[in-house]
Amino acid sequence: MRLLHNHLCAAILIITSLITASFAYSQEIVSFTTSPALINDTVSICQGNTVTFTDNSQNIAAGAVYDWVFTGGTPNTATGIGPHTVSYNTSGNYAASLTINGTVKSVIVKVQAPLPAALTITNSTQSGYFTNIYQGETYFSRCNNSTNSNFAFNNPNASSYPVGTTLSIDWGDGSPIATSVSNHSYPSGSYTLTFTVVSPAGCVTSNTYSIFVGGPPPALTISGSGSISCIPNIYNIQIGASNDPPGTIYTISVNDGSNDTSFVNLSQNPYVYTHIFNETSCGTNTVINNNISPNSFSIQVTSSNGCNPQGTFSAFGPIQVSESVEADFELSEEILCVNAQLMATNTSFGGSNVLFNSCDTIAATYWEISPNTGFTVTQGSLGNSNGYNGYDDYYDYFEWTSGSDELGITFSAPGNYEITIYAGNGCGIDSLTQTVCVLPQLLADFDPSQSTGCVNLPVEITNNSSIASCGVNPVYQWSTSSSNPENCPAYVPNGVNYTSGNATSFEPSFNFTSPGVYEITLDLS
Repeated sequence: MRLLHNHLCAAILIITSLITASFAYSQEIVSFTTSPALINDTVSICQGNTVTFTDNSQNIAAGAVYDWVFTGGTPNTATGIGPHTVSYNTSGNYAASLTINGTVKSVIVKVQAPLPAALTITNSTQSGYFTNIYQGETYFSRCNNSTNSNFAFNNPNASSYPVGTTLSIDWGDGSPIATSVSNHSYPSGSYTLTFTVVSPAGCVTSNTYSIFVGGPPPALTISGSGSISCIPNIYNIQIGASNDPPGTIYTISVNDGSNDTSFVNLSQNPYVYTHIFNETSCGTNTVINNNISPNSFSIQVTSSNGCNPQGTFSAFGPIQVSESVEADFELSEEILCVNAQLMATNTSFGGSNVLFNSCDTIAATYWEISPNTGFTVTQGSLGNSNGYNGYDDYYDYFEWTSGSDELGITFSAPGNYEITIYAGNGCGIDSLTQTVCVLPQLLADFDPSQSTGCVNLPVEITNNSSIASCGVNPVYQWSTSSSNPENCPAYVPNGVNYTSGNATSFEPSFNFTSPGVYEITLDLS
């Protein structure tokens, strides 16, 4: 009995050992990784960047709740296994944690603010050096018409940079990239300097500066090719400059909705610029020398450079631009029968007239029909130019007698007719011609080769009817009917067949196989 008792105790000890080992293997481990990677439970990023958190936990039971907290981040909380990407837009040190079933894993997110990248110059203004800020852009300039200038650059924030900060300067003139702030010489012209600061954590900050060596932008004179025009119109302006310092930018602005044109330095002085007006000036007001000119355009030219970024300008105007007429009309049909009425509808565009600061849409139209016989105007009137149609240099649309917008015409003679509408305004005359074809009255007429004979009588047809006109072929429809006035016993109703052609042929042939009286009919349409 004692021996058995010892065996049982041994068995109990073995079972207890197995249970203990199984419990240690299944313990939950809460963990996650980050991108960028953690170093000593700290991830370092630059302000405005993101961190991606990816769960790396082990032995987590199904259905477990994942509770993420991202202090200082966006979003600042999350649920679910992830991964989760979080933005950090404010510098500082923040905790990020994951909690599962009461077990917490946390790390530090170190968000570094960008280092300032700013430059100044220490040259004296007495030597012609200036710093200008225009529309948010900083200009370092020397404006005494020098051909070479040595700028003394200074980094006012250098003492605040942590150890390990690196610098680079792209001078913008083709010189090698510099890794420290120093003086730099520029010949006359304009350049773009780029200053870059990289923090020890890799945060990059860049600023650009405009460098200009030369003189102030020149005074301008401009002249145009006229003050009155019609669209589309090629318009030339001449731009003259008192001088042309290297790097000077010229901007041409036309207030007709077109894009500005800019270029560096004049290719010739004076310079001729060509502009095409594609819009009327009706409804546009222009201010020149503090005077408002209604219904007009202007052209403004600005010269600017680093010595005066706002620039000097000169303007030309007012320029009054009218819009030409466009003659057009619609026909109710292009092919019609004689004695049928044709309707012609004026759909012309009247354009616009700009003169003496006023704008109107007055235009005139009249009609012509050629040949001028064989028709009658049954509705409206043709109108007349009264001799002021531009021939012999006599043009005045105010002297026209305008025709009707709705014109009814009846043609009494067949043939081709040309209908022309003339439209005119202050920009001149435009015309459009369309052709109509008038069909003659249809005439159905034919002769049979014989009209009497015996059974099996062959009959040939000679067709004298109307033929094709205006490209339209008449439709021929033949039919026969019969009667038996003599009461012939051998009579078969309509005992006829076609030996050539058919019921729609131009000249069919018939064979009459039964006695009787027959009528051949031709319908023409």
